[in-house]
Amino acid sequence: MKTIPLFFLSLISLPIISLSTIAIAGTVTKTSENKIILEFNNEPVPELNAKVIILDQESHKEIGFVEIVKIKDTRALGILKKGSAKPGDTADIASNNNLKDPRVPAKVNTNEFVESNRKEKRKVSRMSYGVGAELVNTQMMLKSSSNSGTLDGNGFGLRGALEYSLTRNWIIFGSLGLHPLVMTSTASEVTSINTNYLGTEGIVRYSFSGKRSEGLWIGGGAGYYMTMSSNVTPKPKSDFVVIGSAGYNIKLSSNYFSLKGDFVMFPSKKSNGYTYQAYQFVIGGVYFF
Repeated sequence: MKTIPLFFLSLISLPIISLSTIAIAGTVTKTSENKIILEFNNEPVPELNAKVIILDQESHKEIGFVEIVKIKDTRALGILKKGSAKPGDTADIASNNNLKDPRVPAKVNTNEFVESNRKEKRKVSRMSYGVGAELVNTQMMLKSSSNSGTLDGNGFGLRGALEYSLTRNWIIFGSLGLHPLVMTSTASEVTSINTNYLGTEGIVRYSFSGKRSEGLWIGGGAGYYMTMSSNVTPKPKSDFVVIGSAGYNIKLSSNYFSLKGDFVMFPSKKSNGYTYQAYQFVIGGVYFF
Protein backbone atom coordinates (compact mmCIF):
# COMPACT_ATOMS: atom_id res chain seq x y z
CA MET A 1 0.00 0.00 0.00
CA LYS A 2 2.93 2.38 0.66
CA THR A 3 4.19 1.99 -2.88
CA ILE A 4 1.10 3.72 -4.37
CA PRO A 5 1.64 7.09 -2.64
CA LEU A 6 5.31 6.93 -3.53
CA PHE A 7 4.36 6.24 -7.13
CA PHE A 8 2.00 9.24 -7.26
CA LEU A 9 4.58 11.40 -5.50
CA SER A 10 7.15 10.54 -8.15
CA LEU A 11 4.68 11.45 -10.92
CA ILE A 12 3.96 14.80 -9.30
CA SER A 13 7.66 15.58 -8.83
CA LEU A 14 8.58 14.93 -12.50
CA PRO A 15 7.01 18.15 -13.87
CA ILE A 16 8.59 20.12 -11.03
CA ILE A 17 12.05 18.72 -11.84
CA SER A 18 11.51 19.30 -15.57
CA LEU A 19 10.43 22.90 -15.04
CA SER A 20 13.49 23.58 -12.92
CA THR A 21 15.79 22.50 -15.78
CA ILE A 22 14.16 24.72 -18.39
CA ALA A 23 16.35 27.69 -19.32
CA ILE A 24 15.21 31.10 -18.17
CA ALA A 25 13.05 32.68 -20.86
CA GLY A 26 12.20 36.30 -21.48
CA THR A 27 10.66 38.31 -24.28
CA VAL A 28 12.01 41.18 -26.36
CA THR A 29 9.56 44.06 -25.91
CA LYS A 30 11.37 46.98 -27.53
CA THR A 31 14.45 47.65 -29.68
CA SER A 32 16.23 50.90 -30.41
CA GLU A 33 19.39 50.63 -32.49
CA ASN A 34 21.54 48.27 -30.40
CA LYS A 35 19.57 48.70 -27.15
CA ILE A 36 17.18 45.87 -26.31
CA ILE A 37 14.52 45.83 -23.55
CA LEU A 38 13.66 42.36 -22.23
CA GLU A 39 10.67 41.42 -20.04
CA PHE A 40 11.00 38.48 -17.63
CA ASN A 41 7.45 38.03 -16.26
CA ASN A 42 7.26 35.24 -13.67
CA GLU A 43 10.86 34.36 -14.46
CA PRO A 44 14.11 35.12 -12.60
CA VAL A 45 15.75 38.22 -14.04
CA PRO A 46 19.33 37.63 -15.23
CA GLU A 47 22.27 39.24 -13.45
CA LEU A 48 24.23 42.22 -14.72
CA ASN A 49 26.68 41.39 -17.51
CA ALA A 50 24.84 38.13 -18.17
CA LYS A 51 24.87 36.85 -21.73
CA VAL A 52 21.38 36.30 -23.17
CA ILE A 53 20.73 34.42 -26.39
CA ILE A 54 18.00 35.81 -28.68
CA LEU A 55 15.74 33.25 -30.38
CA ASP A 56 13.58 34.01 -33.40
CA GLN A 57 9.90 33.84 -32.39
CA GLU A 58 8.94 31.74 -35.42
CA SER A 59 11.88 29.45 -36.16
CA HIS A 60 13.28 29.39 -32.60
CA LYS A 61 16.76 29.59 -34.11
CA GLU A 62 19.47 31.61 -32.39
CA ILE A 63 19.85 34.94 -34.20
CA GLY A 64 21.78 37.15 -31.78
CA PHE A 65 23.01 37.73 -28.27
CA VAL A 66 22.65 40.53 -25.74
CA GLU A 67 24.69 41.59 -22.72
CA ILE A 68 22.61 42.82 -19.77
CA VAL A 69 23.67 46.29 -18.56
CA LYS A 70 20.71 47.40 -16.41
CA ILE A 71 17.93 45.74 -14.38
CA LYS A 72 14.66 47.16 -13.03
CA ASP A 73 11.95 44.96 -11.53
CA THR A 74 11.12 42.33 -14.16
CA ARG A 75 12.73 44.23 -16.99
CA ALA A 76 16.30 44.27 -18.21
CA LEU A 77 18.18 46.53 -20.61
CA GLY A 78 20.70 44.82 -22.85
CA ILE A 79 23.19 45.83 -25.53
CA LEU A 80 23.02 43.82 -28.76
CA LYS A 81 26.50 42.45 -29.37
CA LYS A 82 25.89 40.24 -32.41
CA GLY A 83 23.12 39.32 -34.80
CA SER A 84 19.67 40.88 -34.53
CA ALA A 85 16.59 41.08 -32.33
CA LYS A 86 13.00 42.30 -32.76
CA PRO A 87 9.94 42.62 -30.51
CA GLY A 88 8.37 39.21 -29.88
CA ASP A 89 11.63 37.25 -29.99
CA THR A 90 12.41 35.19 -26.91
CA ALA A 91 15.52 35.22 -24.74
CA ASP A 92 17.45 32.28 -23.37
CA ILE A 93 19.99 32.76 -20.58
CA ALA A 94 23.46 31.40 -21.41
CA SER A 95 24.34 28.40 -19.25
CA ASN A 96 27.45 30.10 -17.84
CA ASN A 97 27.34 33.85 -17.34
CA ASN A 98 31.09 33.99 -16.85
CA LEU A 99 31.73 32.92 -20.40
CA LYS A 100 33.14 35.72 -22.53
CA ASP A 101 31.51 34.34 -25.65
CA PRO A 102 28.05 33.02 -26.33
CA ARG A 103 27.48 29.61 -27.87
CA VAL A 104 27.61 29.48 -31.65
CA PRO A 105 24.10 29.95 -33.07
CA ALA A 106 22.33 28.06 -35.80
CA LYS A 107 22.00 29.69 -39.21
CA VAL A 108 18.85 31.66 -39.81
CA ASN A 109 18.47 33.61 -43.04
CA THR A 110 21.43 36.00 -43.09
CA ASN A 111 21.65 36.59 -39.34
CA GLU A 112 24.39 34.10 -38.62
CA PHE A 113 27.04 35.21 -36.14
CA VAL A 114 30.10 33.56 -34.64
CA GLU A 115 31.97 33.73 -31.36
CA SER A 116 32.82 37.29 -30.45
CA ASN A 117 36.52 36.57 -29.97
CA ARG A 118 36.86 35.94 -33.70
CA LYS A 119 37.93 38.98 -35.66
CA GLU A 120 35.44 40.00 -38.33
CA LYS A 121 37.02 39.87 -41.72
CA ARG A 122 37.10 43.17 -43.52
CA LYS A 123 35.21 43.07 -46.78
CA VAL A 124 37.68 43.29 -49.64
CA SER A 125 36.71 44.36 -53.14
CA ARG A 126 37.27 41.80 -55.88
CA MET A 127 38.58 44.56 -58.19
CA SER A 128 41.66 46.79 -58.06
CA TYR A 129 42.73 49.64 -60.35
CA GLY A 130 46.28 50.69 -61.15
CA VAL A 131 48.70 52.64 -63.33
CA GLY A 132 52.07 51.55 -64.56
CA ALA A 133 55.06 51.99 -66.87
CA GLU A 134 57.30 49.57 -68.72
CA LEU A 135 60.43 49.15 -70.82
CA VAL A 136 59.73 47.38 -74.11
CA ASN A 137 62.55 45.64 -75.98
CA THR A 138 61.62 44.70 -79.55
CA GLN A 139 63.35 42.05 -81.67
CA MET A 140 62.48 41.49 -85.33
CA MET A 141 63.73 38.62 -87.48
CA LEU A 142 64.07 39.53 -91.18
CA LYS A 143 64.54 36.95 -93.91
CA SER A 144 64.65 37.15 -97.68
CA SER A 145 65.59 34.66 -100.37
CA SER A 146 69.21 35.75 -100.16
CA ASN A 147 69.75 37.25 -96.73
CA SER A 148 68.55 37.36 -93.11
CA GLY A 149 69.12 39.54 -90.09
CA THR A 150 67.76 41.00 -86.90
CA LEU A 151 66.54 44.44 -85.87
CA ASP A 152 66.10 45.54 -82.28
CA GLY A 153 65.31 48.59 -80.18
CA ASN A 154 63.83 49.87 -76.94
CA GLY A 155 60.84 52.04 -76.10
CA PHE A 156 58.77 53.07 -73.09
CA GLY A 157 55.08 52.38 -72.55
CA LEU A 158 52.38 53.56 -70.16
CA ARG A 159 49.19 51.81 -69.13
CA GLY A 160 46.15 51.84 -66.92
CA ALA A 161 45.16 48.46 -65.52
CA LEU A 162 42.61 46.58 -63.47
CA GLU A 163 42.54 43.19 -61.78
CA TYR A 164 39.47 41.17 -60.89
CA SER A 165 39.54 38.07 -58.66
CA LEU A 166 37.56 35.13 -60.00
CA THR A 167 38.68 32.91 -57.10
CA ARG A 168 41.47 33.05 -54.53
CA ASN A 169 43.98 31.79 -57.13
CA TRP A 170 42.59 32.89 -60.49
CA ILE A 171 42.66 36.58 -61.42
CA ILE A 172 41.88 38.47 -64.63
CA PHE A 173 44.29 41.28 -65.57
CA GLY A 174 43.19 43.88 -68.12
CA SER A 175 45.01 46.98 -69.36
CA LEU A 176 44.82 49.85 -71.83
CA GLY A 177 47.75 52.09 -72.74
CA LEU A 178 50.46 53.33 -75.05
CA HIS A 179 52.60 50.47 -76.38
CA PRO A 180 55.72 51.15 -78.53
CA LEU A 181 57.43 49.15 -81.25
CA VAL A 182 60.87 50.69 -81.80
CA MET A 183 63.69 49.26 -83.93
CA THR A 184 66.87 50.86 -85.23
CA SER A 185 68.84 49.92 -88.33
CA THR A 186 72.28 50.84 -89.66
CA ALA A 187 71.56 49.37 -93.09
CA SER A 188 70.64 51.94 -95.72
CA GLU A 189 68.09 49.67 -97.35
CA VAL A 190 66.22 49.03 -94.10
CA THR A 191 64.32 51.85 -92.41
CA SER A 192 64.35 52.32 -88.66
CA ILE A 193 60.87 51.80 -87.23
CA ASN A 194 59.08 53.82 -84.58
CA THR A 195 55.45 52.79 -84.17
CA ASN A 196 53.06 53.52 -81.32
CA TYR A 197 50.03 51.37 -80.58
CA LEU A 198 46.99 51.80 -78.37
CA GLY A 199 47.31 48.44 -76.68
CA THR A 200 44.54 46.52 -74.98
CA GLU A 201 45.49 43.36 -73.12
CA GLY A 202 43.69 40.63 -71.25
CA ILE A 203 45.60 38.07 -69.17
CA VAL A 204 44.38 35.27 -66.92
CA ARG A 205 46.87 34.69 -64.16
CA TYR A 206 47.31 32.08 -61.45
CA SER A 207 48.46 33.21 -57.99
CA PHE A 208 50.54 30.61 -56.13
CA SER A 209 49.91 32.35 -52.80
CA GLY A 210 46.12 32.39 -53.19
CA LYS A 211 46.15 36.19 -52.79
CA ARG A 212 45.65 38.82 -55.48
CA SER A 213 47.80 41.40 -53.71
CA GLU A 214 50.94 39.41 -52.96
CA GLY A 215 53.08 36.53 -54.10
CA LEU A 216 54.32 34.88 -57.26
CA TRP A 217 52.04 34.38 -60.28
CA ILE A 218 52.08 33.27 -63.92
CA GLY A 219 49.58 33.86 -66.69
CA GLY A 220 48.79 34.07 -70.34
CA GLY A 221 46.43 35.86 -72.68
CA ALA A 222 46.16 38.06 -75.74
CA GLY A 223 46.11 41.68 -76.81
CA TYR A 224 44.93 43.89 -79.63
CA TYR A 225 47.36 46.65 -80.65
CA MET A 226 45.71 49.39 -82.70
CA THR A 227 48.19 51.53 -84.69
CA MET A 228 48.18 55.18 -83.59
CA SER A 229 51.27 56.60 -85.32
CA SER A 230 54.28 55.35 -87.28
CA ASN A 231 57.20 56.63 -89.36
CA VAL A 232 56.63 53.76 -91.78
CA THR A 233 54.67 54.28 -95.00
CA PRO A 234 52.18 52.80 -95.48
CA LYS A 235 51.28 52.81 -91.78
CA PRO A 236 51.44 49.28 -90.28
CA LYS A 237 48.17 47.52 -89.67
CA SER A 238 46.81 46.85 -86.22
CA ASP A 239 47.88 43.50 -84.77
CA PHE A 240 46.46 40.73 -82.59
CA VAL A 241 49.23 39.40 -80.32
CA VAL A 242 49.76 36.49 -77.94
CA ILE A 243 51.14 37.22 -74.47
CA GLY A 244 52.87 35.12 -71.83
CA SER A 245 53.31 36.79 -68.45
CA ALA A 246 54.82 36.26 -65.00
CA GLY A 247 55.40 38.46 -61.98
CA TYR A 248 55.49 39.05 -58.27
CA ASN A 249 53.07 41.21 -56.28
CA ILE A 250 54.27 43.12 -53.23
CA LYS A 251 51.78 44.09 -50.53
CA LEU A 252 51.95 47.77 -49.49
CA SER A 253 49.48 48.40 -46.65
CA SER A 254 46.05 48.51 -48.34
CA ASN A 255 47.63 48.78 -51.83
CA TYR A 256 50.11 46.64 -53.74
CA PHE A 257 52.74 46.83 -56.47
CA SER A 258 52.94 44.30 -59.29
CA LEU A 259 56.38 43.72 -60.81
CA LYS A 260 55.83 41.88 -64.09
CA GLY A 261 57.50 40.60 -67.23
CA ASP A 262 55.76 39.80 -70.54
CA PHE A 263 56.68 37.99 -73.72
CA VAL A 264 54.69 39.39 -76.67
CA MET A 265 54.54 37.52 -79.98
CA PHE A 266 53.42 39.40 -83.13
CA PRO A 267 52.09 37.55 -86.17
CA SER A 268 54.50 36.72 -89.01
CA LYS A 269 54.18 38.98 -92.10
CA LYS A 270 55.59 39.39 -95.62
CA SER A 271 56.48 42.67 -97.33
CA ASN A 272 58.74 43.69 -100.25
CA GLY A 273 60.30 40.25 -100.55
CA TYR A 274 60.97 40.00 -96.78
CA THR A 275 59.40 37.73 -94.20
CA TYR A 276 59.54 39.28 -90.76
CA GLN A 277 58.55 38.19 -87.26
CA ALA A 278 58.51 40.60 -84.33
CA TYR A 279 58.49 39.71 -80.65
CA GLN A 280 58.98 41.76 -77.49
CA PHE A 281 60.31 41.42 -73.96
CA VAL A 282 58.50 43.76 -71.58
CA ILE A 283 59.61 44.58 -68.04
CA GLY A 284 57.56 46.95 -65.90
CA GLY A 285 55.39 47.51 -62.90
CA VAL A 286 51.84 48.48 -62.01
CA TYR A 287 50.81 50.20 -58.78
CA PHE A 288 47.32 49.09 -57.69
CA PHE A 289 45.25 51.17 -55.28
